[in-house]
Amino acid sequence: MLPHQDASSIGAQLHLTIYAIDHKHNNNINKTDTSNDILDLVLAMEQSEACRTISPVIKTGYSPKGRYKKFDDINVYVTGNESSSKGIVDVYDAFGLQAQTLQGADRLASSLTALVIIPDLCKGVVADPAWFPPDTDEKKDAAQKFRARLGNPLNTLSALFRILVEAKQRWPSVQGWGIFGLCWGGKIAALASGPETPFKVSGQAHPGLLAAEDAEKMTIPHICLASHDEPANVIHKLVCDWRPNGCNPCCSRK
Repeated sequence: MLPHQDASSIGAQLHLTIYAIDHKHNNNINKTDTSNDILDLVLAMEQSEACRTISPVIKTGYSPKGRYKKFDDINVYVTGNESSSKGIVDVYDAFGLQAQTLQGADRLASSLTALVIIPDLCKGVVADPAWFPPDTDEKKDAAQKFRARLGNPLNTLSALFRILVEAKQRWPSVQGWGIFGLCWGGKIAALASGPETPFKVSGQAHPGLLAAEDAEKMTIPHICLASHDEPANVIHKLVCDWRPNGCNPCCSRK
């Protein structure tokens, strides 16, 4: 997103890859994928020109409209209408609860008249933008230690599902929950969309660790906003509309 744009213009003005997957009607997904695809994507995310050069819409001074609530040992940002019939779990990127992410959740809640929650799944241990690009040994070491701290995204699902169980108890008016993730959070959203998922719909923006097998396992409709920084060989296995001139990222840090 350009510095003069605001988050409300995302849908209309950004040239993004968009694909929608409904597993019940779309069964022709290629099953092949390699670890090199994933490695290439991680490197692309680290070196993204947009990540390094485009300023956020709001650098400082944004006043979040939500509030924080405690779910066991996890802080959860809550925004929007707590009497709504629609609920969204927003999974942040590796940079955590940044002002831009909170702003996006506030706008999403306002535009949809929905309840939106962002669980602090990393418990405050998040990436430092100063590590990227990892062009020194010190930066590389810090980034590698952080990735090791995050570990396997599958390990995050149990905490996510526990939060959703409690959210359903706290807000019984919500008739259906969706999940949307940003970059690293997009991987979590994709993994949470498989068999026996508690979510009705899911999505992700500038997806992290995009893999064809994740889409194969989806049992709910899913939308992905991808850019030219994602691996084309994986995108082409899944996408019905790819616009390769978009930049990464644009929905979280920008």
